[in-house]
Amino acid sequence: MTGYSDTADAIVEHAEAMTRLDARRLDLRAFDAAIAEHVHAIRVLAVPHVDPHTDRAFFKSLKAATLRVPGVFAHSPDGVVELIVDTARRQVRFVLWNARELRDGAAD
Repeated sequence: MTGYSDTADAIVEHAEAMTRLDARRLDLRAFDAAIAEHVHAIRVLAVPHVDPHTDRAFFKSLKAATLRVPGVFAHSPDGVVELIVDTARRQVRFVLWNARELRDGAAD
C-alpha cells in the first residue's frame, strides 16, 4: 500500500502548493498557468490508479492524505475522483483522468 500512499502524498503536495500561490504577486494569467501546471501534474500522477476505474485503495490513501491539508478535499461522486482546492483567487475543482482522457486532453 505504500505505493498508493506515496502517490497520494505527491498529489496532495501539488494541491497544497496550489493553496499557497500568492494572488498578490502573480497576475491572473501567471496564477492560472501555475494552477494548470499543478492540475496536469496531479492528473499524470493519478493515471495508473484511475485507469480504467479508480482503485479503491488509492482513493482511500488520497482521502486520508487530504485530511491532513486544509483547503484540499477529495471525493468520488459516481466513481470519478474529484479534487477541490481552495486557492487565493477561487475554488478549483477538477477530476482525475484516465490515460485516454489525459492523452486526448478531455474537457473539464
